[in-house]
Amino acid sequence: MALFVSALFPDLYQVVRRLHLLDPDNDLLKSMNPTIARRNDSGFVSLVRQVNYCYENGFYVRRDGSDVIRTSYNLVRLNEDLEIVGSTPLDDSVIRLSEPKFPVHGIEDLRVFQRGERWFASGTVREHRADGLCQMMLTEIIDIDSDHPKLVGGILLPTMSSNRHEKNWMPIEGEEHAWVWGVDPTVVLRLDMATKSLVPSRSAKGNLQLRGSSQVIRFSGGWIAVVHEVVPSTTNRFQRSYQHRFVRWNDDFTDCKISEAFHLASDETGLEFCAGLALSRRPNHLVMSYGVGDRSAEIVEFQIPVEWSA
Repeated sequence: MALFVSALFPDLYQVVRRLHLLDPDNDLLKSMNPTIARRNDSGFVSLVRQVNYCYENGFYVRRDGSDVIRTSYNLVRLNEDLEIVGSTPLDDSVIRLSEPKFPVHGIEDLRVFQRGERWFASGTVREHRADGLCQMMLTEIIDIDSDHPKLVGGILLPTMSSNRHEKNWMPIEGEEHAWVWGVDPTVVLRLDMATKSLVPSRSAKGNLQLRGSSQVIRFSGGWIAVVHEVVPSTTNRFQRSYQHRFVRWNDDFTDCKISEAFHLASDETGLEFCAGLALSRRPNHLVMSYGVGDRSAEIVEFQIPVEWSA
């Protein structure tokens, strides 16, 4: 049983709307870790991750009896009231390897974002290396309003250091292919598309062990995001508990404010993960998407306290 030492999210923030995203029709798949982004016109786009495994006592058990962990996605379109107005599988066949080198297939934990009229997503892949080292991939989503949306143009991004897993980079809304790589201290990476190299900048020093979760979005003259911490279990060495925080930066990322820790759910596994954050049309409200226990996909709209809007 996981040990929860921080408050539950609804005890700290007023939740005004909640949506549970259903599992696929295929009984061997479960929905988890959705990402969400606001459309330029109206409503939202969510990518809902679907996996062929379940999480049991710190182990990943394949529901289909295979030796491969598989990830796919459903693209869900929502209106301003978080009502589903369309849902269709996301075709990622163009960016998959015909002969994967490692038995973890697909892009894990995509974060979706819009640049102008174009849609992109970035996430983690493992099938490109025989050792399964996590790499970040940037990809574009085309035909997003059709019955056949696709991922195209997958670009493997450089690693920050050799033999290091790269995951959970946080796309910066409206920036030309830029991510927050580290939070405390804050490290921003910008991709030079001509050379496919990364240009890092570092600021806002601190000492908390915070990892990326949501995208980084514009908020009240600066930026805001959700981040997470991993807390090892005191009773099971294979199990970890997650807790989240909000981080708010000023406009140039030279200063940040970090909220108190909270849990998104009281799930006994302690496993939870936020992969999406978006502005609501309602003043001082945000929309967040997250998964619980690698078996549930949730979206909530909530009110931000006054002190976070100042």
